[in-house]
Amino acid sequence: MEHIIRFHDKSKRTISQRQAEQLIEASVSGVNGITVGGGYIAFNSIAKILPENEYYDQYPQERPLQLPQFENKALGMGGLIRETNSVKSLDHMIRGIKKHISGRLFKGTDAPQNLIDQMETKIKLIQQNNEAKIS
Repeated sequence: MEHIIRFHDKSKRTISQRQAEQLIEASVSGVNGITVGGGYIAFNSIAKILPENEYYDQYPQERPLQLPQFENKALGMGGLIRETNSVKSLDHMIRGIKKHISGRLFKGTDAPQNLIDQMETKIKLIQQNNEAKIS
């Protein structure tokens, strides 16, 4: 569990459980301060050392902003093809992939052609569905 050091000047610093224990042990040994995490902490500058949950209970206005978590809906190319119901969009994707295949940076794999085949199959399905709706 992390701890937060609150200094007399109202600044704060987060430290680990182990660092908090080291800080407390050193404070009773008679030294004036200790180096923790690459920074020197003078004992006379410390107002409080609290576990993180207690600190934010006492100082709720300093709690970090909690943003809502959103579900990741990344589809990948296969998912994009499945979810797209626009012939025009699929045609544009096919043209882009064909342009990539004919470019000088293309490394020569079968993946782009497989995607084109999937998109062409999807276009045929969309067109069949559209014809069935008209009939």
